[in-house]
Amino acid sequence: GIHKRSPSMTYDAALMLMCFDALGAPTHDTTRAAARSLDFLLRAQDDAGGWGYNPSQARTYFDFSCTQFGLLGLHAAARLDLEVPARAFRRAATCLLDGQEGSGPEVERITERDGDFAGGTAHKDRARGWGYRGGGAYGSMTCAGVGSLVICRDHLGRADTALIHRIDLAIFDGLAARIGRSQRVCEEIHQ
Repeated sequence: GIHKRSPSMTYDAALMLMCFDALGAPTHDTTRAAARSLDFLLRAQDDAGGWGYNPSQARTYFDFSCTQFGLLGLHAAARLDLEVPARAFRRAATCLLDGQEGSGPEVERITERDGDFAGGTAHKDRARGWGYRGGGAYGSMTCAGVGSLVICRDHLGRADTALIHRIDLAIFDGLAARIGRSQRVCEEIHQ
């Protein structure tokens, strides 16, 4: 079964951990297999803080698709009560923050107040997304970037307020990029 396998790629390790988490009620065998998968992911995290397909790649090769899966795996490992070092989430967050587009158009964000958007407060965000390895942003990688930062934020707690603040801004900017692009696509379709 799956508990007898050892992962050889980031996707393998992450998916194994997510399967063990979804199964619930870990057994001795699944706990050992989950620990092997976690160990693989921690060793496979590259020097920049991201993940590539496998650790035999250069220590500076990562992409945001594999990084997303690496973080999903770490999140599942934490849910399985395995000890995941905060440093892994901190390094991944820094990688994601560094990989987000540097600038983007200003977008107004309305925050909800008591369930009424009309009474909310306006804030300005910058529509900045993610590409596969940097470069031009597109929807799926921007969703991966936002979701990955949400996972990092969840596991970092409030210890590093400066990093959490950067993560929060990046999440809102990523949402502005994704929602703004979706709105433009919808407007074009309806014309």
